[in-house]
Amino acid sequence: MTKFKFLILVFFLFIFSSAVVYLYLNLSMNKTAIMPLFLSKEKAEYGVYVDPFLSTYSNPRLTPKEVAKLVKGYGFNTAHLVVVNVGDISSSFSNTISSYVEAFRSENLSVVLTIYPPTDSVAWEIHPEWRQRFLNGESKYDWRVYLAPTDDGFVTYYLENVKRLLKTYNFDGIELAECWYEVDEGPSSPYYADFSSSMRQKFKEASGVDPLELFNSSSPHYYLKDSQLYEEWVNFRVEVITNFMKNILNAAKEVNPNIRTYIMYLSDVGQNYSTRIDHAQDLNAIIKDVRPDYVVIETAWQDWIRVDLSPSYVKSYADYYVSKVHNAQVKIIVQTDVGSVPQMRRSLDWVKEFTQNAIDNGFDGVVFYEFSIGSFIKQ
Repeated sequence: MTKFKFLILVFFLFIFSSAVVYLYLNLSMNKTAIMPLFLSKEKAEYGVYVDPFLSTYSNPRLTPKEVAKLVKGYGFNTAHLVVVNVGDISSSFSNTISSYVEAFRSENLSVVLTIYPPTDSVAWEIHPEWRQRFLNGESKYDWRVYLAPTDDGFVTYYLENVKRLLKTYNFDGIELAECWYEVDEGPSSPYYADFSSSMRQKFKEASGVDPLELFNSSSPHYYLKDSQLYEEWVNFRVEVITNFMKNILNAAKEVNPNIRTYIMYLSDVGQNYSTRIDHAQDLNAIIKDVRPDYVVIETAWQDWIRVDLSPSYVKSYADYYVSKVHNAQVKIIVQTDVGSVPQMRRSLDWVKEFTQNAIDNGFDGVVFYEFSIGSFIKQ
């Protein structure tokens, strides 16, 4: 081999090795050189939650543009952008939301505003008179603070801020996530709600009895003694939550009559709680009275924490809900958590198989919580 040919060979080997290293680095950094999890042949929604206020987004590599490229690269067509505090008017909040909406739109992704009524830390801090009151007198449970949807001042505040967000950022959809009262355990829990002054007043006007009497074991109206009054209380809580949902979606449609609407419903399939009795979410009322475009079935956290959870677990939810929701001419998608705690972290193959199972069993789409904590990003 001549010296010239040797140099040519070395040159091409260098180019080839450089290309391999470049490709490896891109793959290892989880850039856009990724394989789609699903090919959007069906008219389905492939959604993922993005909560840019989680600490995971402090990673300088996860810029809004890079997140949007990754979301698109995996084959998602919808980004559910999480905003917990609708009353936040800070410049940092505005810059963050603007950046993500712009980035998602640049990738031709649909952007849904996902909110968690009646939680809003801004109002909770400024207006303590709007807070819910649990049986223990508190108004905070886990990461959430709760305000009273029976308080007219709070409701006006919340609706106006929802309209402000929709006017400012022109979202394609709005999702009401976990719009409920706490907790799974019902009245046996000190976090059972709500006994704010507005709730007590309105229930007393409707029934003639202060609802606290229902949970005073020495009262003749104690809920284990006065089943009729307790049923009135259960129905009243459902009515409050249902009307709150309806008012929020009506406010959204004032801004954009064509906005897509989603309501998340907590499933109680196979669980030892009742979503209607314990959380005041009534599926029949949601699909017949509120009538969103989509119901999002939130699968049970008791399933999420199973290390060996099969992606086919979604079938039991489909069997229970798909026909019921479709018969009301409402679409239905299913949600699962793929990383909030270590045992929930699912592989990309699991995500792909879960999606296929959901579509095969009649769901109109899927949505995963949450992008930065799942296997979509290498930790």
